[in-house]
Amino acid sequence: MNPATRDAVSRVFANMGKAIAAYESTLQHEPSRLDEYIEAELSAELQGRTILTPQEIRGLRLFIGKGQCLSCHNGPLLTDQQFHNTGVPPRDLGRNNAGRAAAISRVREDEFNCAGRFSDAGPQQCQELRFLAEDHHNEGAFKTPGLRGVATRPPYMHAGQFASLEEVLRHYVDAPRAVTGRSELTPPHGGAAGRGGERRLPIRLSAAEQRDLAAFLHAL
Repeated sequence: MNPATRDAVSRVFANMGKAIAAYESTLQHEPSRLDEYIEAELSAELQGRTILTPQEIRGLRLFIGKGQCLSCHNGPLLTDQQFHNTGVPPRDLGRNNAGRAAAISRVREDEFNCAGRFSDAGPQQCQELRFLAEDHHNEGAFKTPGLRGVATRPPYMHAGQFASLEEVLRHYVDAPRAVTGRSELTPPHGGAAGRGGERRLPIRLSAAEQRDLAAFLHAL
């Protein structure tokens, strides 16, 4: 198509994206039972302890403790908004997905990115784009999903590799080696892991603890 038509089509796509984003910004999750439980605990309301079941409370302790879930799933949306390689196997071993590593150059060149001509953002709002780094941590890394309502939206992981939360938890405990890049669940000798230099210990959860943690995730 000629340049004028191409520009018109691109502008339609950009405006469609902005309209969808504006609508999505109005969507909010209803308070979960976890929110109600935290509110009750902060207010020292004894009846608040009945909002979560004993099994869910055990799962909460695992979530913030030995399960190490808070390493990536934190903040109001229970996501750090970062990219991590956790060794999730590809759906098709013959078609490995390099994750963020394969997308960085495409994002930089995309006419619809934050610094593009269709963007409403100012230069100071595009720092994440400006500082995109191409390093080995991006190999096989995918964005941390938020956990709000997680029990209602299987399957899980970036390509729906796992059908249930129980399968997800078994994956984190088994900690297989990544097909692409290095999984943060299998740190190099010496215990160093993670892109921030933090030390991550192996996730050791019994079958009963995995059930408790899965029960807690349903409370989100």
